[in-house]
Order: sequence, then C-alpha cells, then structure tokens
Amino acid sequence: MTTAPSAPDAGRNGLGLGLASGDDGRTHSAHTTSLFALLIGAVWATTSMVFYVLHTALPAGSVGRIPLIAMGSAAVFVLAVGIYACHPRLMMWRGGLMRLTDVDDPETMADMRALCRQAGLRSEPTFLVAPYDKTPKALVFGHPGRRCIQLSNRLLHTDGSLPELCRDTVLHELAHLRNRDVDKTYLTIAVWWSFVVTVVPLMLFLAVGRNSWGATPVAVSLAALTLLVYLIRNALLRNRETHADARAVVWAGASPHGVPLSALREALRQEKTGRFAWARRYWHHHPPPLQRIEIMNDPSRLVRPRLWDGFCVGIVTAVIMENGRFMLANFMPGSLNPSTLLTALLFTAPVTATLVFAVSRVVTAAAGRSSALAVAALPLVMGLGFLVGEAISLVNTGAGRWVLFSQYSRKDSFEPATVLTTVAPLLTGGLLLAVWARSAVNRTIGPRRRGLRRALIATAVLAATPWMTLWLTMRQEVDQTVAAALRKDAPAAVAMPAGLADGYATALAWTETLTLWPQRFLFFVGSYYVPGVLFGLGLLWLVPMVWTFLRHKAGLGGDSPFRDARGALAVAAAGTVVCLVVCVAHVLLARSAYRAAGAREDIEAWGSGSTAAFLAISVACEALAAGVTAFIAKRHRIVLALMTVFVMGTMMSVAVWVGAQPGNCVSYVGIMVEMCWEPLAADTAGLFWHAAILLGTLAAVPVVFLVAVARKVLGRRTSRVRASAPAKDGVPTVLPDRSPRAFSRVAFVLLAAAVAGPLVPAAFFNHHAWYVLAGDSAPAADCLLGTWVETAYRRTVPLDELGSLTFTRAKGVVHRFEREGTVTMDFGPATWERGSLNGHEAAYKYTGTLHLNYLVDGDRINYDDPVSEGSQTLFRDGEEYSTKPLLAQMTQSEEFSCSGDDLRLLSERYAVTLRRAGAAP
Repeated sequence: MTTAPSAPDAGRNGLGLGLASGDDGRTHSAHTTSLFALLIGAVWATTSMVFYVLHTALPAGSVGRIPLIAMGSAAVFVLAVGIYACHPRLMMWRGGLMRLTDVDDPETMADMRALCRQAGLRSEPTFLVAPYDKTPKALVFGHPGRRCIQLSNRLLHTDGSLPELCRDTVLHELAHLRNRDVDKTYLTIAVWWSFVVTVVPLMLFLAVGRNSWGATPVAVSLAALTLLVYLIRNALLRNRETHADARAVVWAGASPHGVPLSALREALRQEKTGRFAWARRYWHHHPPPLQRIEIMNDPSRLVRPRLWDGFCVGIVTAVIMENGRFMLANFMPGSLNPSTLLTALLFTAPVTATLVFAVSRVVTAAAGRSSALAVAALPLVMGLGFLVGEAISLVNTGAGRWVLFSQYSRKDSFEPATVLTTVAPLLTGGLLLAVWARSAVNRTIGPRRRGLRRALIATAVLAATPWMTLWLTMRQEVDQTVAAALRKDAPAAVAMPAGLADGYATALAWTETLTLWPQRFLFFVGSYYVPGVLFGLGLLWLVPMVWTFLRHKAGLGGDSPFRDARGALAVAAAGTVVCLVVCVAHVLLARSAYRAAGAREDIEAWGSGSTAAFLAISVACEALAAGVTAFIAKRHRIVLALMTVFVMGTMMSVAVWVGAQPGNCVSYVGIMVEMCWEPLAADTAGLFWHAAILLGTLAAVPVVFLVAVARKVLGRRTSRVRASAPAKDGVPTVLPDRSPRAFSRVAFVLLAAAVAGPLVPAAFFNHHAWYVLAGDSAPAADCLLGTWVETAYRRTVPLDELGSLTFTRAKGVVHRFEREGTVTMDFGPATWERGSLNGHEAAYKYTGTLHLNYLVDGDRINYDDPVSEGSQTLFRDGEEYSTKPLLAQMTQSEEFSCSGDDLRLLSERYAVTLRRAGAAP
C-alpha cells in the first residue's frame, strides 16, 4: 500500500496550501465557504425583490408587503433544507445501494480503513456499493455523523486487492470529507433547485405577464440574476473538486508508476471532453479533465488569484447592496441611517474579505514578490462587476427604465460624468485598500497566516465601513460631491497679512492649495459626522504591526519589526520637531507682517488664517515624513507610512491645541493677556486632528508612490549589509537582524502603547455629531402627526416655449404622518390628476399607496426612501402612454405650514391643501 509523505514533506508538496496531513481542512473550505455565502446572498437579494414586485401585483390589502417578503424568502430556504434532508435517502433508493462489510469483502474493507487512517479521519464513513452502476466512479454524500461513500460495482471489480484506480478515487472522496465541503455542496444543490421551483416561475410571470413594470428591463434583470446564481453554484462545485484533487495528491505520494494518482490521471486523459471543453472551466458544474490534471501537477494554481471570482463578488455585493438596502429600509421604517450603516456593512464585509484574501493569494503565489499590476487588477475587476450588478439590480430596473446608483431623479444616470464621479471614490478606495493589504501581508508567508488574514479582513471591514456609509448617503447627490469639485477652481489661500514676504507668501499659498483642496469636497466634510473614521485608519497600521511583533516573538520567522518601527517613530518625532519649528517661524513672520500692515480690523480672519497655515504645514510635513519612512523601511512600508502620519498628526494636533492661542496673541495682539494662555476649544482641536490625519494620509499617497518608483529605478536593495560583515568570494554576507534586548522590547511595548493611545478617543471622537447612528428619529412637529385628507392640489410643469401645463387632482388623497418618521399616502383604487394645454389633455391615474421616511427641519419636510405599493399610469388624449411604480411626482423637500386642523404643503412643483381627518397618535 502507498504511504503518505511525512507532515513536513506534505507541507512542501502542497506549497503552503494547508495540505499537510495534520491540518484540519479549513484552508480548503475557506474558498468554498465564500462561494456558498455569495450564493446565499444572491438568492436572498433576488428572492426578496421578486416577492416585493409580486406584492404590487396582488389586490390591495390582501397581504402586507413585509410579511409576504419574509414568508416568501423563508419558504425558499425551508424548501432547500427539506431537499437537503431527504437527499441521502433518495440517493440510496435510486441507486439500490448496499452496504459493504467485512463479511462481504474483508480485504477491500481493510484497505478502505487504511486509506481512512492515511487521510487522518476521526470517524470512518459508510462504504456503499452501487450494483447497477457500470461506470468507474465514486460519490460522497450524507449528513454529519452519517457520511457515506458510494462506489460503483465496476470500480470495485477485483480479485481480492484494491485496484489503483479505486484507491485514487477513494482518496479523492476522502479529501472531500477532510475539506468539509459535503454539506455546503448538497445545500448548494438544494438551494438551486428550490430557487428554480419557487422563484423562477414568479420571475417569468412578472417579466412576461405584467406590462406595468417595463417588461424588457425587468426580464433582462431577472434572467441575469438567475444566470448569476447558476454560475456561482457551478463555480462552487468545480472548486471543491480541484481542492480535493490537490489534497489527494499529497496523500497518495508516489505510485508504482512514479506519479501520484497515476491511475486517476490516466482515467481522466481517456475521458471524452466534447467540442466545447474550454467552456467547462466556467460553465459546467464539474471541472474538465485537463484542468484537474493541471492542478495535480501544480497545486500552487489554487492560490493564484481568480479575477472571475472578484468579478462575481462585485456583481453579487452590488445586488445585495441595492436590493438589500431597499428591503432594510422597509424593515426599519423611520431609521434610514441605521439601515444605511447596516447596508454598508453587508457590502464592505464580502468585498474587503475577498480583496484581502485575493491579495494574500497573489503574495503567496509570488512567494512574497507580488506584482503591483496583479494587485491593482483585483479592485478594478471587482469595480467592473459592481457596475454590472448595479445595472441588473431589480430595484434599479423596476422603474421601467435602466437606473444606476438609485438616481431616479436623473434623466440619464448612465452619463459618463455621473458614472465616473460616483464610481471614482469606490475604485480609489479599493486600490488603496489593496495596496495596504499587500504591504501588510508581504513577507509574512508561513505559519499562522490564516490568523493574519482574518485579522486583516476584520481591520479592513472596520476601516472601510464608515466610508461606504458616507458614499451610500451622498451618492444620490453626486453634484455635491466629486462632480461639483471637479468643475470648480482650486481654492484660494486664506487671508493673511499683506506684509508677508513675497517668497514666503507664495510658498504658503501653494502649500495650502496643494494640501487643503480636499476640504472643498462634501465627501470630506461628511467624514467628520460618520463614526469610526479615525479609529479605522488607526487600526490599519496598529493591527499589522502588533501581528508582526507577535510572530517574531513566537519565533515564526520573518525580520524583526523593531528596527523599522523604531525608524518610523524616529522619523515621526523628527518630522514633528521640524514642523513645530516651521510653525514658530510662521508666527514670527506673521507678527512682523501684521505690524507692517498696521490694520487690526482683519485680526479674526488672520487668526483663522494662522490655523489653516498650521494645518497646511502639518499636512506637508506628514506627507514628507511618510515618504522618508517608506524609503528607509525594509517591509510594511505602507503600514509604517500610515503610522508616521497618524503619530505626527496626533502630536501636531496637541501642539496646536495648546499653542495656537499664544501664537496668535504673539502675532496679532502683541501682549499676553490671560485669555491667550487658554487652549483651543475641544471641537476646534478635534476638527484639526481629524483634518490633519485625513489630509496627511491623502497627501502621503502620491509621495509614497513616487518613493516606490524611485526605489525601483535606483534598484535599492532591501536587505541590510553591515560594513563589518564577513565576505565570501568577495561578496558581503547579509546578516540577520539582531534581536533586541529585553529592555528594548519593554521600551518598545511601552512606546507602542503610548502611540496607540489616541485610538481610544478616536473610537468615540465627535460622537455628539454622528448623524449615521442618529437615524431619522428626530421629533416631528406635533401638528403634523395624524391623518390628513387633500382638499386641493395644484401642480405646474414648465414646457419651455410651449408655456406650462397645470395639473389638478381629485380630492380625497390621504396622508398619514407617524411619530417614528414615516408617512403613507393612500390614493385608493383610482385617483385622477388632469391637465390640458393647447387642446391636448394629459392625465395621471394613481392607485395604491406610497410610503416615505420624513424628517422635519424647521419649516421644511425632507423625504427619502420612497416605497411604492401601487402604480401611476400616464394617459395622453385618452390613450395609455406608460405605467410606472407610484411616486406621485413627490419632491425630496417641501415647506409646510400647520395651523389647527389645516395643513399646507408647498414645493417648487406643487401646492397642496389638507384638512385633518384623524387625531395625532
């Protein structure tokens, strides 16, 4: 019998894939688990939206929207669990399987037990024989604790010894058990068939049987979503086969023919592949024979990045984000911001996990010498998948036209400027996150890499979620974010005394222009009101450094982190000193300029100008210090550069908090009164700290990039050669880093604790200004609460040269304002809105109800997240023109005036008068 290689040899043969006989199979199950999670997410997002659309087709009041979605989604997964539970019995009944025992064939059972011991299984599966199966194959199935391996009669046909093909095939099936993919496999099949039986017929009904939702966009969307679920299912089933082959190769060792699994390889070569064998790599549920042989020859293929997986992740997460946010807004009425935060978490978790995991695979496959282009390709491919997922999300096609980013108010959301400026923050963030992950993972291949990967994934999720929340909040008003900033001139430098030296004034103006320009972005301003921004940035450098320190302390290899960390902290300290010197020089120059100017009426503006100058000087020093750190560090350059920025920004913020007031007094007052010794207000200092770290990080990106290019051009060696190192054949020997003394370790730990100290206040920084967790729960105006009935409605639509078209609506539309921040507009079975111009008549027929979240701000009502449970049909001269979901021509904001039982709503489009019909709840 062939014996397995020893554990160390197995680890080398497996190329670090976790294939040693002593591992637990989690490495191989990780990719299968991620595909299974993608499948469940895609099925849930599609199913929930299908039942939402179905609700609009049912008679009004027959069943609630949320109960229907919950029951429909639950029915799909309950049916899947039922199929999974019945599958083993069905397999045994259909195949007429019989149990193989020692009485039937003692030699074969002895060989089977030996193979189980070789595979390291804790419990042996039940071996079953398929007497009517004439093909040489085997299959593993069954529930936990009752695993079975089905062997065909032809595979077991022998004269008393286990044939090579049977041995290789059984090892392959045992590898499935060791990889823990059996349950996920049959749950995947069960979910697919449940989806086909329950959801696909509803899709056909909604796409073909109803014209009101725009048949073409919805049909294309539903077909694409079904195809996506099918492709993910097949990718999971192919993935489990290749991983089982890789593990079985390590177990098998060398056969009598000199090649592991030689009999199985030969059987695969003889298998007929058909005319379209290339398509099986992407379409079929089983990998083609040539691909399986390639994996057996080179298991390292399994750790190479799969761009197709990243593309699918982008599609699925976009579908989950769009459809899921719509569903969460329904399940959490009046809590728009918490639902947005939860949606952001549902999006960032799979995306960042896939990105970090893929980057680690790139680094592993390249043995720590990963290509920057290979890393950059990952977020770009995921971004492309995100755009495809956006386009096929049901919530973005249900309006009867194609919509991107839920921008229903735009005539064409596919405009290049809109797409570019909305996607640009996502692509930029993805690229920066991929570069960070490469820096954090680089040169850490080896034991405990799984724990490092998990820690980095959790860190990336915590750091990316606040920014994704901000993007979701502001993306519908793209003109206020990136697009508007691109169309504006660069901000001018803030006011300073006119007597400043020309050279210094010019340098200061350029510094402020280059470093403070992001302050014009609403995206940057909004980051101050989102929880966890600074905390996430701090974790991005703290977690990799702590992990590297623990690895080195445990003797798991790798260079000592002390030298690079000490160097980064030294650069941060020196940079802070230089920055303080420049700030003092600025105070003295401003003092002389102020006295030369001789005007005191602008003292307040000049004081603000000094604070802006301090910020610009700090950001410039942080960027330069980050570049120096990236140049001198041996590894983790991005991580250490970020640590340098964080440390310098914190120290400069403390210095400005304490010294800004005395500096301004020296510059502009001339005498030190008691108020001059007071520190800045806490809010002002907090804003400075927030801006110093964020702007410093942004400014450090191009500087570190230029340093990386310079290192490549100069060919700087990363290994350290001491002048006194011994030489061999005239070549100096590279000596390992010296281990620090115990005192140095203690000092480093204390210093690291002091450096990480600002993360504690960063976690709760500016909590009183957080609008993300506040939700739309602000108290509504008491007079609004209750039930109102429209008594008059008038809407004017300008038509350029033709004049304007005025619509009036029939009385009786009901508005119900609830205390938790929701409003329902009930149009009943039919409410008509009519208008005429130049002998032509236009009319709208409204049916059903419209739900919105609202927030009162002074004398204005702001609306968001409309949820339609009806339709609006446009008629032109009596002929039906189009039908869309009910939106009732609502605007996002309107003024209101409430007096007693009378309510008036006014916007730029319409004026509505209402009368109270029910008391406030």
